[in-house]
Amino acid sequence: MYNNLSLLSVCPRWLSLKEKMLFENPTISIENLPNASEVTYQPLEKDYIMVQLFSAILLYASLFIALLLVLLFGFELFTDSIILSMLLYAALFLACIGLQVYVILAGFKCKGFCIRQHDVLYRSGLIFKRQVSVPLSRIQHLEIKRGIFSRIFELASLQIFTAGSGAVDLKIPGLTLADAEKIKEHLSKAIAHEQ
Repeated sequence: MYNNLSLLSVCPRWLSLKEKMLFENPTISIENLPNASEVTYQPLEKDYIMVQLFSAILLYASLFIALLLVLLFGFELFTDSIILSMLLYAALFLACIGLQVYVILAGFKCKGFCIRQHDVLYRSGLIFKRQVSVPLSRIQHLEIKRGIFSRIFELASLQIFTAGSGAVDLKIPGLTLADAEKIKEHLSKAIAHEQ
């Protein structure tokens, strides 16, 4: 019976085949990895703050009106006095709006994006920091979305979809429409070049 080593020593072609089949997986030192904090992020447009504020005000105004209608039709939640209930609702409404304004203003400074040669980065998060990286080789298609308030302030969001996912994998809000179109065109060309 032949063993594998004797066959490999007889045929040099098999020896080169064995060398090709060897799997190497060297260890990479953490010190040799690139520093993610060295990335320079582009800030979002300042008008995006107004888009977020108007959206929050519309949401809370809708909730306040719904609660007011419930109160006026006799479903008093806090007390038997309508005036006291209205004051409690108004105070709750103003506290929620104040908290939302703070979160929007403070959170805006934490948001940014970066377009690099091989990927797109987006960071966000006031309390829970989040950084998303999408390699260009995984991008399936791109969309530009504009809501009501975004159109008023001439802003847009660039949505990036990756292969194997039906949902938006990365959304960069608060871009001017011109910048969103420019980034979309650049990424489309880069994707075509990568394939």
